[in-house]
Amino acid sequence: MRIRLSLCLLLLSSGSAAAQSLTEAVAVERGLAHPDVRALLEARRAVNAGNVLSAGRWANPEIEFSRETLDAAGRASEDNFLWIRQRINVAGVKGLERQSAVHQRMADDARVDLIEREIAADIRRLFHSALAANREVEVRGVWHARLLEIAVSIRERVRAGDVSRYDRLRIEREVALVEGAMYAARARYEASRDRLFSRIGGGEESLAGTLLPPAVTSESFADKLASHPRLMSLAAEAESAAIAANAASRERWPELTLGVGQRSLSQPGANGDGDLYMLGVEVPLFDRGDGKRRAADSRARARRAAYAIAADGLAAELRASIILLNARRDAALLLGPDASAAASLADIAESAYDAGEIGVMELIDAHRADLQIQTDYVSRALEAREAYIQFQLIRGQP
Repeated sequence: MRIRLSLCLLLLSSGSAAAQSLTEAVAVERGLAHPDVRALLEARRAVNAGNVLSAGRWANPEIEFSRETLDAAGRASEDNFLWIRQRINVAGVKGLERQSAVHQRMADDARVDLIEREIAADIRRLFHSALAANREVEVRGVWHARLLEIAVSIRERVRAGDVSRYDRLRIEREVALVEGAMYAARARYEASRDRLFSRIGGGEESLAGTLLPPAVTSESFADKLASHPRLMSLAAEAESAAIAANAASRERWPELTLGVGQRSLSQPGANGDGDLYMLGVEVPLFDRGDGKRRAADSRARARRAAYAIAADGLAAELRASIILLNARRDAALLLGPDASAAASLADIAESAYDAGEIGVMELIDAHRADLQIQTDYVSRALEAREAYIQFQLIRGQP
């Protein structure tokens, strides 16, 4: 029974049936749950949390003990001092430093979220690269089986004397060429599959999914872009720098040092002890925080400007990705199953060859053309999918 083009189109538009199949969503979920990926992301977030814990802390209290002894003219005296001192900031600088650190943590956590999105996008690319390679193997396998059937038919006609031995040799050479290309396609599939499963673990499942992405309308995605990690990071950094500038401006206010202690005196003829109190006031003469304030103000302005630039850039990238996606998708649909099912060059050529209207070379050219259409469709669908993955990355697709 002749293998028809509809079988090729069916294989092209749907995945291989299997008891266990792996979809893109499951691949991304498994990839993000990989122990190494979780360790990387959690470690970065732990570093950010540690930075917050160390910010805005008061100076540690100082405990001082001193002993003075004096031996003069046979009369020994001993004087002991015990101090506890604490440096106190009354201008609220430490609280502002903690607030600044909290916003900086938000900025750093947004960068971690961006890393997680990029990892997910990379897994999506690996998945669809393997899926496309699998589709190409299926297409070439169908055409290889079809040419084998034609070769068997031509051998029978050669024995019957209907066609020459040249036709048999030429079709057999073409079968060998198609078979070699199929081996190369299978090797590419195995390599891309190995790259995918090395990232997500496993490897026994078959791949299931649609290679051609859905169409995307040109509606506004401004609300989605506002929550993009890159913009959230810049906004948080700008707020952190503004708070740091406010904290630096308060460093012109003096800090206080409070101390309490006890003194004990022992000398011939007199022993005693008493309490000690002290108040120290810093004189902000040389360091008034002016340099830190100007630097923080400049960082805040730079981050706000970077936010505006990044927002415009992301909006432009998003529009470009939509244009590119729809263009590539339309280009793929020109060669897709729906477009090519109506007329197959191979079907027409086989009927013409059986009727003696064309030679074997024309028959082979028709098969090559149909095979090229199907492999080009896979390539164009993969290009469209890559544009869609970029769209997902910019828009913030979960």
